[in-house]
Amino acid sequence: MRGSYKLVASLLLGASVVACGDGSDTNASRGSGGASAGSSAGGSIASAGATISGGNSSSAGSVSGGGGVSGGRELSGGGGVSGGGGVSGGGGVSGGAPTAGHCTPGIPQPAFNLFGGPLERCSSVSGVPGDANYIVDIALTAPVGPGQTFAFSVDMHAPEGDFEMYGATSECGAVGEPLSKVHVTGDGIICHEAKPVTETYSHMIWVWHTAGEMKNTAICESGTCPPH
Repeated sequence: MRGSYKLVASLLLGASVVACGDGSDTNASRGSGGASAGSSAGGSIASAGATISGGNSSSAGSVSGGGGVSGGRELSGGGGVSGGGGVSGGGGVSGGAPTAGHCTPGIPQPAFNLFGGPLERCSSVSGVPGDANYIVDIALTAPVGPGQTFAFSVDMHAPEGDFEMYGATSECGAVGEPLSKVHVTGDGIICHEAKPVTETYSHMIWVWHTAGEMKNTAICESGTCPPH
């Protein structure tokens, strides 16, 4: 059952960036909230706030995630879209570059509206790298296979890190081929454009390798990311 999770808000400082890419997997949550944690190894970001024992939370329409959800610290707050950012490819997937906006033809809306519906948090997923910080399942209304596209974009408040997209054939099921990987250096809109090569998928698995906060989010079936 898709449900809502509650989170506690805190504070994050980070650079601003907007990025889009085609690549691999992710760790996030489904619910009316999210939990997040983290600080950079170089001390370039700082986070502060109440610790959490599990679950997620929503604040002003955003969803935070990360930090292993146990004894972590939440990241929350606003963040403009400015500056630049790179996107790296890997694992047999193509790279990307900065994007100016959300995917089309979806309609961006607050992330918490989507949890408990097409988005659900996964506690674990077979085949996802062990350093995954948060995993989200995206249920598709129609399968996506070779020759077809799927796009997903999120206005993220996050420190530097990677986000990946994989295909799956069941909710929070074992991942198939890596489909998109986006590297960000701070806040901005990230966009994954998935183009399966070998398999057909009814779910997408979005994996975070950093902490962060989801704000406006768009699901674009048969969609694409903006030019970059």
